[in-house]
Amino acid sequence: MNIRNATMNDLPALQQLLGDYDRSIYGQVETTKADILNILQAIEIERFSWVVVEEERLIAFSGITQKGNSEFPSILIVHPEAQNRGIESDLLNSMVSSVEEGTLIFSSNTPYEHAQFEGMGFEAIRYWFRMEIDLQEAVIGQYHLPPNFAIESFKVGQDESDTYLAFEDAFQTHFGYTSSSLESFVKRTEREGFDANNWLLLKEGEEIAGFIFCQKSVEGQAEITHVGVRPKWRKKGFGKVLLNEAFLLQKNNGRPKVYLNVDSNNPSGAVQLYEDMGMKMSSHFVRYDRIIGKKQSETLGS
Repeated sequence: MNIRNATMNDLPALQQLLGDYDRSIYGQVETTKADILNILQAIEIERFSWVVVEEERLIAFSGITQKGNSEFPSILIVHPEAQNRGIESDLLNSMVSSVEEGTLIFSSNTPYEHAQFEGMGFEAIRYWFRMEIDLQEAVIGQYHLPPNFAIESFKVGQDESDTYLAFEDAFQTHFGYTSSSLESFVKRTEREGFDANNWLLLKEGEEIAGFIFCQKSVEGQAEITHVGVRPKWRKKGFGKVLLNEAFLLQKNNGRPKVYLNVDSNNPSGAVQLYEDMGMKMSSHFVRYDRIIGKKQSETLGS
């Protein structure tokens, strides 16, 4: 068994690994080639990625990204057939050793994974629901916008700055949100698989009141990655309007199954909103954190 840094040449093997992992969790493949490319491009793979290879087969992958100055959203995937062999602890030790100071953040999908993180000193911080809807069976309602409101597709080269400001305004009080620069936001539109037609903007006149971002997942599915309404326009039913438009768009595009992930403790009532729109919880995952370095010492001493 050999542990080394990942390279872009590992892409086919990573597709196989994540496909097998997805099938064990969701019953089907959900991670696309574009998703994996975006993961690799977000990681400084020469320093902060690891793969485990056994008999020329890639059986595990981990990597660290950075969010702001002190948070490190990370990924750890071990093939279901390679579990219970200590691979998780080996990789987690390498990752912990690579961060001088900050918080390592992981998503954990199964009781087995929960136990691995807890055994390495990680703490369960937040619970998230995966919710989905089958639009072939659902009844999609009709919503009428007030005068001077319209829903438009995102226009590359035109809407970046205003959409960035709306995004920051909508999410500034959300758990775990870290403000980013306009430059970082624009990189979302440069990712593999981005389609401007899947970003919908709710406008009052020329001002963006809300938005919903989708992306194509595997065949027949789409993921809603972000939906937000700015504080000034909340409590007016615009969240339902945006979801309805996204459902219609994806159904017309031949992707009648739509899913999203939502914080179970979201104070805005998002879970209830999605249930009201016909979405149902299909699974859940847990966010695990571990504080590293000086920040850890300060926390222990407080």
